[in-house]
Amino acid sequence: MVQILDIIHRTGKKNKLNTARNYLFLTLGSTFIFACIYYVAQFINPDTKSIAKKTSSRRTDRVENDNTDDSGEDTEFMGQDDKLSFFACLLFSLVTQTTVGFAWFVPTDNITRVIVFFQLITVLCITTYTLV
Repeated sequence: MVQILDIIHRTGKKNKLNTARNYLFLTLGSTFIFACIYYVAQFINPDTKSIAKKTSSRRTDRVENDNTDDSGEDTEFMGQDDKLSFFACLLFSLVTQTTVGFAWFVPTDNITRVIVFFQLITVLCITTYTLV
């Protein structure tokens, strides 16, 4: 793995297009890997939800047609056994990786918070690696 990253890094110094391609490859790869980790982390402790839907209690923040059913749960992102689908985990990972912020989901247990911490450290390492 280190040899592959070294080859990518050496070829990236030739022009800026390769540097941008390397950054994109590493960022998207990291996003997918962390999405898999978030998906598996839901099943470690089945009693808790590792990532919960962020809800608002204020009436002015509610949207009239927000793709929810009568119970208020978002059916597009929920999979089997009240767990998030892989697509929802991928979305959560992409939002975390791009450091946009948590718009729809928030981590609710310590395992997921630790994973988020390592993903943010990975963002810093990828950025530093491609800039050097």
